[in-house]
Amino acid sequence: MAKLRAAIEQAKEFAIRLGGLTPSREEGYPFERPFLMFSNHELGGLRLTGDEAREYGKLESQIHELTRGVISERGSSNALQHAFLKTLDIMGTDSATPLKTRADHAFKELEQELTSPPSDWATFIPLLGITIPKRPWHIGDVAIASIKAKVSQALLDKVERVILSGTDSDEMKERTRQQIKRELLDVHVDQPFAIVRTKSIDAGAAWETAKRHLRFTLDCLNFIVGVMEPDSKHYIITDAQKARPYRVGLIVADDASYSSTHYERELMPINAKDFQQKIQRVRGLRRLLEYIGTDNPNGHQARVLSAIQWAGRGAVASRPEEAYLHSAIALESLILGRKDVELTNRLALSVTHLLGKWLVSRQKTMAQLKDLYGVRSMIVHSGKYEVDQQHLHMLREYVRRCFQRLLEHRPFINMRGANDLDDWLEARLRGDRK
Repeated sequence: MAKLRAAIEQAKEFAIRLGGLTPSREEGYPFERPFLMFSNHELGGLRLTGDEAREYGKLESQIHELTRGVISERGSSNALQHAFLKTLDIMGTDSATPLKTRADHAFKELEQELTSPPSDWATFIPLLGITIPKRPWHIGDVAIASIKAKVSQALLDKVERVILSGTDSDEMKERTRQQIKRELLDVHVDQPFAIVRTKSIDAGAAWETAKRHLRFTLDCLNFIVGVMEPDSKHYIITDAQKARPYRVGLIVADDASYSSTHYERELMPINAKDFQQKIQRVRGLRRLLEYIGTDNPNGHQARVLSAIQWAGRGAVASRPEEAYLHSAIALESLILGRKDVELTNRLALSVTHLLGKWLVSRQKTMAQLKDLYGVRSMIVHSGKYEVDQQHLHMLREYVRRCFQRLLEHRPFINMRGANDLDDWLEARLRGDRK
């Protein structure tokens, strides 16, 4: 909060400095990059160029960063612009009030808007790749449910109250009602919805936060899909809207002897009931859902969840090289944390110690991991490198086994701090078995 107030104070001082330049601004101001302009039909418009545009841009970016997740970039931009225009009074509607007084009032309003208590929001996002659960399935702050379920209907009733409380004509209200029905209900028949609850000041921030929370949850669920259905190309849980296969290309032989249309594959939905039951039978996956549902995960849990996000993306990425890189990042994020170390040797040694007696040959494991990370380097440094499916399968298997070890066995399930795993690995690298 202190940093935000300081940024607002800087913006106010800049607006006061601009106040003396405003009259000349309306008379042929020389064109210069960068160029920035905004306006309000009641308060007039402002054009900034050169150093002034750069300074305004820095202040705007700073405020965006300090209010991220609470108010949308558009919302904070509009509020900041309004404060500048009220301070400068370009239309001359408040010329009797001194510049500094106008600035004090305008930026006090800005601070109140940016620091006002956030409201509770619920966001509906249709899903593909899973059937509708019999009862709403709560995973952290995401619920997967039918749009017709009680939890959904109660929220849709609120939408109806919003429509009725508006000042539009009855015809416009009915048009809005039909549009929501068409876009939310008719188009997504028999699809589950993710209902994501968030806190923010405006709808834009609520939407972005909800999408971020949902993608995190889907990454974790897709990691579980990858564990249960290794190397499957037919099961992906996604918030994409494509519901059926479609044409993506045409293949024609040079001698005109053959041609074929290529279709994107159709995804098979996972049965939600079976999926939940399978998760409950696996101790490590039950613990993963507990981690996801934790309001304030500890350092170790946050480290595991961050790495699993990448593993989930690697499990379902359609391009083999993307799948490989995401899986490699998952292993690096889990094993190396934020340490700046020589990557290949440290990671190979750490994985070997982590898996320990699970390995038939430590020497073979070291060689395989170095080979796998040689492939990673070739992907990064060559945009056309083609990943061998055997390498991808082997890397995914190492990722799966490392997470299984961390989610099912002591001492890992008792770890709390972000560096506990580092300490354990350091001890093993030193040869300390206690």
